[in-house]
Amino acid sequence: MTELQKVAIEQLQEEHKKAKYDNKAKIMAKPTLDALINFCEQSEEFAEAVHDSNNTFAECMASVAKGVGNAISDFEAYGKAVKIYMPSAKINVAMKISVNNAPDTAVNKATTPTKRVSLNLLDLL
Repeated sequence: MTELQKVAIEQLQEEHKKAKYDNKAKIMAKPTLDALINFCEQSEEFAEAVHDSNNTFAECMASVAKGVGNAISDFEAYGKAVKIYMPSAKINVAMKISVNNAPDTAVNKATTPTKRVSLNLLDLL
């Protein structure tokens, strides 16, 4: 993790500690903070956008909560929060289910890396 990423994460955490939220934003703040921290860890470019933003995390959460009726999905909230800091960014979500507490032994062939064989062209001569 780069220094910029660490600074952006600390900035988000400090802004969260100091923030005053309305009821809706208060409920969403911690999970959204965790998601944004994760995104900063994933992308130095996003971390830079957070660091350089004129918006505080409290303002971000106020924007996320604005216009929300009785419910919003976590992923929609995270997507709205990301747009506050980086309007061109979007999040990708993948969900997986495990049933019967069984270990995941099934292997998805599409995601299993294939074995690679390296050949030296000089060996063919």
